[in-house]
Amino acid sequence: MLSIVRLSQRFQITLPAEVRELLQIQPTDRIAFRTDDTGRIYLENLKSIQVNTVRGLLQKQQLTDCSDHALTEHPTSNQEENSY
Repeated sequence: MLSIVRLSQRFQITLPAEVRELLQIQPTDRIAFRTDDTGRIYLENLKSIQVNTVRGLLQKQQLTDCSDHALTEHPTSNQEENSY
């Protein structure tokens, strides 16, 4: 697919419908722009990036239980909160 767009005076573009459909984006969604060493620019739906990041963390078992972490970091403040 090749789409050519024109920059506005404010350096804005309108994404072609094919690109919007491919990225599965809606108005107000966030898009990430990534570049590689060759100068190519990649657009990614930020929702997809977040899902893939979480999926990667789960696969690597890098997630920790937040409550255990909080107890380790602040044992006295958590005990005080739980006493009410």
